[in-house]
Amino acid sequence: MSHALVARCCVVFAVSLLTSCARTPGAPKEKTRPLPEVAAGDTNFSQYQPAKPYIGEAQGGFTRTVFEAQGPPGFQVEVRDVMIAPGKKAEPRWPGAAFLEVRGGAGTLVVDGKKQELAQGATVAIAQGQALTLEATAGQPLTLRVQLLKAQ
Repeated sequence: MSHALVARCCVVFAVSLLTSCARTPGAPKEKTRPLPEVAAGDTNFSQYQPAKPYIGEAQGGFTRTVFEAQGPPGFQVEVRDVMIAPGKKAEPRWPGAAFLEVRGGAGTLVVDGKKQELAQGATVAIAQGQALTLEATAGQPLTLRVQLLKAQ
């Protein structure tokens, strides 16, 4: 396809999206009432439990496994979500080589004494057995997607 045709299609799509999402003049505004107040001593909590909740680790931080599968012959692949609270440090010990992707927040990573700044979108590879420290330095949690490749 030519660049001009692609550009025209993008413009037509954008215009149709903007006109279809416009609010109809004179349409009534939806009004919702706030939820009722909860008493201070109320213990009627929800029974909902997520399928894969975060679990606190002894080395600091929280983790949950979101995927596990057989990898290349002799290897296991595991994907974890990791969350470090603002201003906190964690020293995870993962059972294999790790590939980190910063999903949110900012922080620092220290691997074998070498410090590296982390920001959203950053990716880092860590060899098996390397000592590391993660610290959330922003006012929000440092969230990571960790892909592990471990030998069986």
